Amino acid sequence: MKLYNETSAQLNLEPQRMRAVQGDLMDSNGPAFQDEDFRDFDLAVMSMALHHVPDPLAMLRALVRLLKPGGRVVIIDWTLDTAQDDGTDVVTPQYSTQYPVAYHGFNQQQMAKLFKEAGCVASDYQVHPEPSHCPPMSNPWRHLFFAKGEIA
Repeated sequence: MKLYNETSAQLNLEPQRMRAVQGDLMDSNGPAFQDEDFRDFDLAVMSMALHHVPDPLAMLRALVRLLKPGGRVVIIDWTLDTAQDDGTDVVTPQYSTQYPVAYHGFNQQQMAKLFKEAGCVASDYQVHPEPSHCPPMSNPWRHLFFAKGEIA
């Protein structure tokens, strides 16, 4: 963070335009929910991180709270491997300290349910057509999805 903020200062960018802060989105009493600079966003994006979060619904609710009316949250992550996808909404946590993955991915139904329970009125889910490399999984080639939720 220090280097990021130093770089923005060297580029003559005011802190209102570009700055890094450290916070915990899961702490509803923390600075992310108190500071005016961290509210009323048009867009919140989480890329390749939701599968590491033990409570994805709580994380989506935290992101939604930061949006202004009509705002959107975009999630980019792994699809649920078809070998693990039984078509239900149940996701089994697979968290360990050695490899901190809480979930192996999410399917369209799971993301739609998460967005709805987080307060979104609309959602969309698209799978990228080309697989991406995913070490150290047993199947090193997985598909990414792009999901969007929108609040009223």
